[in-house]
Amino acid sequence: MVASGEFEVVDLLIPFSDRILAIRDNLAWSTGSLTYDNRRDLESLAALTRIDPDIAETVAGYPWMAPGPTAANRGALEYLALLADQDLILAKQLASTTWVKDGITKDEWAALKYFNILSQQSRPLAWSLAALRWINDNLSQRESQTLEQLAFLTVADPASADAVAGFSWFIDGLNTDESAVLGI
Repeated sequence: MVASGEFEVVDLLIPFSDRILAIRDNLAWSTGSLTYDNRRDLESLAALTRIDPDIAETVAGYPWMAPGPTAANRGALEYLALLADQDLILAKQLASTTWVKDGITKDEWAALKYFNILSQQSRPLAWSLAALRWINDNLSQRESQTLEQLAFLTVADPASADAVAGFSWFIDGLNTDESAVLGI
């Protein structure tokens, strides 16, 4: 049952280190009264700072962070924090790609989600994928969908996912026919 009337939302304090306070103070949207979304953003930055202050500072310096993250950027920030918690090397590698630095599209946000799944299932596979040329340039919708299919394949049949990722036609980037093999 929901009562009508006024209520107060209590904003619990997020414990901050000096390093996250310094990062926060350089982001105008992250001080003062925070929206729910900005609170999530700040919690993701705080999580990154606890894991590795340098990656948090790097990400906080990206141009898309200054005005405050959009929905896609917010998802990327959350997935980078999750990924850094399970595989800091991979998170740093992906955070250094041009497609993360310049602002996040929906497909790029999804790619970070799939890298989380891939890293949970097969860290070596996630590392080899992150090293591919077509992952490090501007990630397309088809490439994001490729990561999605490979993530699902990795959950169902890791050996098959490793085999697919080792094919030369996969390594050099997928054309339309090759994407069809993966159901894209």
